[in-house]
Amino acid sequence: SKASSMYGFTVQDLTDELKEKLGVPKHVKGVVVTEVKQGSPADEAGLKEVDIIVKAGTVPRDMVKVKSKEDLFEVMKNAGDKGILLKVLRGDAVLYVVIKPED
Repeated sequence: SKASSMYGFTVQDLTDELKEKLGVPKHVKGVVVTEVKQGSPADEAGLKEVDIIVKAGTVPRDMVKVKSKEDLFEVMKNAGDKGILLKVLRGDAVLYVVIKPED
């Protein structure tokens, strides 16, 4: 996928089962980061495994809710080489991560 090749991370849909395992509230919709490749753009941007991505876009005002991997891949496709902005839940913290794709 584009996520793994250009940005260096993989995701999977956040199922109820996963929410329970990760202690994520039931109402949260998003995708969970399953792997971050060392030295990749995602790694350098500070993305971590088990981060929950809930929104994505190219600039803050055009961020969309990420309910599935497809939503995220759509944003990446539209971003081209501009990079992506992610709204991420990590434990009780809400973070914004900007990832520029590899050339």
